[in-house]
Amino acid sequence: MLENGENKVIDMGRREGLELMNRLYTEAVALNYWLYDTKTKIWLSPPEFKNIYSRYLSPAESIRNFVVKDPIEGLDAAYKQIENLKERLEEFNRRVIEYYKSGGSFRK
Repeated sequence: MLENGENKVIDMGRREGLELMNRLYTEAVALNYWLYDTKTKIWLSPPEFKNIYSRYLSPAESIRNFVVKDPIEGLDAAYKQIENLKERLEEFNRRVIEYYKSGGSFRK
C-alpha cells in the first residue's frame, strides 16, 4: 500500500498527464490534424489518441513524444520512403542480374 505522499505524486502525475493529453487532443481537433509519436513513428487520430491514453495511470510518460501534425505530411513522407525503397530494390535487382549474366556463379 502506498503512503500518502506517494499517492499525491501519482495523482499529480496523472493530473499533469491528463492536462497534456487534453491540450494535445484539443489542438489536434481544432487544426483537424492527427497526433504523431516521434519515438515510435505511430500516427493516431484524435479519438484514437484520447481513447488509448485516457486509460493510462500516468499518461504524461506515455505521451511525452507526441506532436500534433498534419497527417498529409505523414503520407508524403511514407510515399517518399516507398519510392526510395523501390529505387534501391530496382538497383539491387539490376546488379544481381548483371552479376549472373556476366558469369557469376549461383550458390545452391
